[in-house]
Amino acid sequence: MFKAKSNQDNQIINLKSKYWKDQRIELKKIGKEDGFVCQSCLKRVVLAWAAEPKTKPHFRHNPKNIDCDQNDESAEHAKGKELLFEYFQQRYSDVAEEVDIEHFIPQTGQIADVYVRFKNGQEWAIEYQRSNISLDTLKRRRELYKNAGIKDIWIVGENLAKIQSDDTISFKRISQVLFKNTSFGKNCLIALNPETGKVGIYRNITAINSRRYKSYKSFYDLDDIEFNLIGEPFGIRDVINYKGYQYDFVHSLKVSFPQVKLQKSDIPVFRFLALQDYMDHQDHAYINVPDELMKFIPKTCKEIDLDLEIVHSHKDIQEVGQYYPVKIYPSKWRSRLSAINMEKFKEVDFSIWGYAINSLYSMATIESRFKWLESGVPFVRMRRYLHDKGIIDKLYEPHDKIELVPFLSAAMKILGVSSNDVIRESVKRGFINYMDTDVTSEFAIELLKKLEVICVDRFNALGKGKIEIMF
Repeated sequence: MFKAKSNQDNQIINLKSKYWKDQRIELKKIGKEDGFVCQSCLKRVVLAWAAEPKTKPHFRHNPKNIDCDQNDESAEHAKGKELLFEYFQQRYSDVAEEVDIEHFIPQTGQIADVYVRFKNGQEWAIEYQRSNISLDTLKRRRELYKNAGIKDIWIVGENLAKIQSDDTISFKRISQVLFKNTSFGKNCLIALNPETGKVGIYRNITAINSRRYKSYKSFYDLDDIEFNLIGEPFGIRDVINYKGYQYDFVHSLKVSFPQVKLQKSDIPVFRFLALQDYMDHQDHAYINVPDELMKFIPKTCKEIDLDLEIVHSHKDIQEVGQYYPVKIYPSKWRSRLSAINMEKFKEVDFSIWGYAINSLYSMATIESRFKWLESGVPFVRMRRYLHDKGIIDKLYEPHDKIELVPFLSAAMKILGVSSNDVIRESVKRGFINYMDTDVTSEFAIELLKKLEVICVDRFNALGKGKIEIMF
């Protein structure tokens, strides 16, 4: 154990605290003169802290055969408890009033391996379980936490969840009782290996027989998992497996907001206020998060990336320009998710007028900078504008396939070029070659990029200000 009570002044000595971690000589002196007692059973304990320690400094009962819940835990249990304490201390230092190890809870008379009390009053007790304790003991401890209004999070050791050679898992009896239905699936469990620092998250555990189980499982470094608002663990694999929340808007645009902080909304019709630091100011937007996405919000409520849909047209005009979350995930996973999404990006069909009209509208209105930058423009309005200006030849629907000549003709009109042969003119300008006959996703993206570079350079040359490439 890392904590004990001094007989000198009843002070709790925490060997993991910054104050006591280097005070070996002082603590040896207190132990010799006054002694220490266990904060659970109040029996005598001694400080095990050699001048050249082979193990982490700790307290142990003397004599060793005392009947106490804190008696002579294994080195693996002590290490796992220490790793969890360091994780929660580092992760929640700014949103919690207290993060403690071996914390005595007066309401229950228990000592939680790790205890967190958040600024909103919520309390978590994290228990690292490696021994196959009796089911009655476990039930009693959980009931005490429940009655005290404390969220208990149980993490088992890898010794209670052993993966077999045939990829099945052998869960010990105590682990089976700790299976829990969560927002991510039925019969879930989390296990920690203190030697490797690896965490296993098991989902949808199903019995093959009384001893063997199958399960979806993912393994992470402890620092790479998150706990959500209600204390459920999740990892990047959960985000990858989630396809995204689906809306039925007729016309909308998907965007991403990186490095967002969420606060409780002060407007009743919205769930959160999303804050994002940008340049020398802070942008904000009120958003409603569907229940299905709440499970992906880290307890820290900061450094979050939001994938959103901006409504471009809606029967209710007040909805235009509103943001609707599609995906939520910690910002630290962005680069890995981006690499995966780039592969999926290749599967998206950009050879439809929905994407082209949005880009063409931006370039057609570029000289009116404020109009070009306005958000929440309905698709039907962009389409009507381009048609009235003669840039597109008809009112295309968003999912209509792009044909080569009308697309090139629109590009020429954006540039103010009049030509009786748009194919020849496009080849001359390097937009296409004579081999291009079909409009593919790659072709549409490349042409719009080339067109945008010309439009942006032209605007900047006018001296009315400076804008950067958008796409």
